[in-house]
Amino acid sequence: MSNGPFLIVGTWLVVDNNLTGKASSNDALVVACLKGLVAGVGNTDLALLLGAIGIGVWLHLRERHEHRRNEYDLT
Repeated sequence: MSNGPFLIVGTWLVVDNNLTGKASSNDALVVACLKGLVAGVGNTDLALLLGAIGIGVWLHLRERHEHRRNEYDLT
């Protein structure tokens, strides 16, 4: 497994901590709402990305299975 995903997560944690520290002088409710909004958008994007990849892999495997089944069909 490559280190890429860990570096991305680490980078976002650093950015999140820095932005939260700079915004801490603002109202805590505003900071919490903004963090929730950003997290929701990020999680939705990630879910759509993984879902799209998952569906593509599933379709590829199904097509491959159908091809192999037809290859050995002697009728």
